[in-house]
Amino acid sequence: VTRTIETKNQVLCASSSRTNVQGTLTYEKLFLDQNNVEGASLNTGSGKFTAGLSGSYQVMISAEVASSPGQYHSIWVAVNDVKKEETLIHTMYDKAMYGTGFDNASRDIVLNLAAGETVSIIHETDGSEELFNVIFCVSSMKVNS
Repeated sequence: VTRTIETKNQVLCASSSRTNVQGTLTYEKLFLDQNNVEGASLNTGSGKFTAGLSGSYQVMISAEVASSPGQYHSIWVAVNDVKKEETLIHTMYDKAMYGTGFDNASRDIVLNLAAGETVSIIHETDGSEELFNVIFCVSSMKVNS
């Protein structure tokens, strides 16, 4: 008798070509959805990943950050809408500079989540320049099935 054991897997990635949203980032499309866990999802409209099972998850955010002189961008990973301060990405373009400054920003973090908890990305800025090529991915590493 041969048994097949299905591995529970959640790998979801969303992207946005450009945004300057204050608060929770939302996405234009879900470009990777390898998920066989009931209740797990990444909602592009709300910007929230929902864990289908308890366990360890790798969370990744990356973006090209554009800033005008004196403008800052702050980006956090949030769990259940609460910023995790240790995930802060902060960029600022010196106000003595001219034109638009560009920087690449990314963060990878492992989180322990309970089933039903949400993960999102929160953005704050004080200017009109945007984030470009934003990618948000969540992958299960070790989950309790």
